Amino acid sequence: MTLHFEVEITNNPVLGASTLWQFCRAYFDKGNQVDGPELPLALIVLPIAFHRRTARAIYRMQAASGMLKALYDHPELPAGLQRRLESFADLSLASLSIAIAASLIKLDRAEPWPRYLPAVKKLPSELGASTDDVAEIYAAAQRLGWWFAGQDLATICSRLHVRL
Repeated sequence: MTLHFEVEITNNPVLGASTLWQFCRAYFDKGNQVDGPELPLALIVLPIAFHRRTARAIYRMQAASGMLKALYDHPELPAGLQRRLESFADLSLASLSIAIAASLIKLDRAEPWPRYLPAVKKLPSELGASTDDVAEIYAAAQRLGWWFAGQDLATICSRLHVRL
């Protein structure tokens, strides 16, 4: 990962907001448009999608492959994820706030965790993938949405070796 790429990504909550929208939209669609992802799942997305090597590995996989296939093919994917999850917490929360304020995502105050529902069917053109790096980030977030839908939080955390 180049320093330029990492600095650009980690200081961009607007990119984070549109990436989280991609995740929420995919999760919502895969779940028969009933529920959105809970807060803990949303916190896992940016540390994965904003890590170039991980995003690229996920981007290159078939969407239908699933998380187990991704972890089988790339057992290094969870390496360092806990540390990244902790360091990305502020960016993830700021990105969620921006996504809600921009009406990209709606907050459903479900119990025990809030859920995030896509508020629009597609992103405004200004937030589209302007570079290959952004396209990979968006695709990784979409795949995570598809893969996380229908799985419980404990299973996802166990497979990714993270604690929330």
